[in-house]
Amino acid sequence: MNCTRHLTTLASMAAAALLPATAGAQTLQYRIDGTVNLTTPSAAGFPVELAGLTFGSPITLLFTFDRGATAASPSPVGGPPYDSATYYAMASARVTLLGGTAPIDLSHGTEGLWKWNDKVVFGPGPQDGLLMQNVAATGSLAYTVLTGIMPTTTWADEALPEASVGLIMQVGLARLGAGGIFFRANATSLQVSVVPEPATWSMGLAGAALLLGLAARRRPADQATSPPR
Repeated sequence: MNCTRHLTTLASMAAAALLPATAGAQTLQYRIDGTVNLTTPSAAGFPVELAGLTFGSPITLLFTFDRGATAASPSPVGGPPYDSATYYAMASARVTLLGGTAPIDLSHGTEGLWKWNDKVVFGPGPQDGLLMQNVAATGSLAYTVLTGIMPTTTWADEALPEASVGLIMQVGLARLGAGGIFFRANATSLQVSVVPEPATWSMGLAGAALLLGLAARRRPADQATSPPR
């Protein structure tokens, strides 16, 4: 019984050591899931990784950036709705599109996020909005994620969302300087999560290995002192 109790306790401690610690983490991941409602595979330059993408196909956009180093500034692009938004330069942004036959890395150029709150954007009354895109060289793949009209209570301040919220969004992929769009998708949620630092995982794995090693060493001793049945 002692042996079983010790192993159970140590196993629980090992499992806890494997869980990522969120305290102090500075990396956020936005996950946007969508369903394709338009695709033009015959368009020039259509990515081969998206072969097989059809109406109704699922797609996911993973947008990861360093929260602590992200800076807000006036919008570098004129005209509505961007001139009514706060622009965030995304530090160490990493963007991956999942769909079709293989992932597509969109982490090039300058990733930016426009966020507006209680601004008159698309209609006579104030709305909230969110738009993400990369500003890349002509000819490279450019993504755009935008929201339409949302309730003004979605976010209370001009700040990056740090919690999962329901949105009505469009996700699109095109090639800058070329006509047409490769696909467009509807998405209805923004899932926000904290990505643990690599060092956090390393410490967790080391702690788990130590605890499991202690469990292996304690087991013979427990068996030796257990009374015969």
